[in-house]
Amino acid sequence: MEENKSILHELYVYSEWKPEPEYLQKPDNILPENISALWRWLKFFGPKKSLIDSITAFKERQQKWHIALGDEGKVIAVLTDNILEIRTKRSEYATIAARTTVNRDAYPQWRKLVWSPDCSFVVLAYGNGVISFFDLTASNLFNIPIDCSRPGGLECTDNTHAVADIIFMPLRVKNNKWNWEVLVVTYDGKLRGYLVSQTEGFKLQHERRLHAGGVAAVAYCQP
Repeated sequence: MEENKSILHELYVYSEWKPEPEYLQKPDNILPENISALWRWLKFFGPKKSLIDSITAFKERQQKWHIALGDEGKVIAVLTDNILEIRTKRSEYATIAARTTVNRDAYPQWRKLVWSPDCSFVVLAYGNGVISFFDLTASNLFNIPIDCSRPGGLECTDNTHAVADIIFMPLRVKNNKWNWEVLVVTYDGKLRGYLVSQTEGFKLQHERRLHAGGVAAVAYCQP
């Protein structure tokens, strides 16, 4: 029987990102222990959590910053609070190839960062559902707004339409005008399909509701 050999890997730090300081304020009105125990019992016998409630509890424990790998690590995109950086394997990720400022997000854990298969797009979905497309120079090519409005013409600013996944698919019908078909699935159970291009922007192809109770995760199986 062959012995398992231990391999020692040496790790190098090429870059380091430090988060901005956050100040946590302790609440003034803390419930007494006996009241807290009673509240836990009431919650246990109360209405059960919905799928969206469970997703929210999970998301709030996730990191606020995001990293996306493209083409098996040949390029990476790093999203901090309000900075999007692109680095390449050619420089061993030590230098910034492109950088831009993005809007601060009230729901940073709900953001989504995805590369297209050919790395022509890096896509940022904000917590409110707005989707921004960037190229390799970190230039904002176009934005897909959310299909949402409040009474009185107010825009949606919460995470009701946060994006669960963004899937790039080859065009089913060859067309020189468009590069990819993109499927956008939101946690509220909606599916939208777009045609996208660096020069033409985007075009809505189809939309439907997958499930009225919401969607937790999506997997695409290529035929």
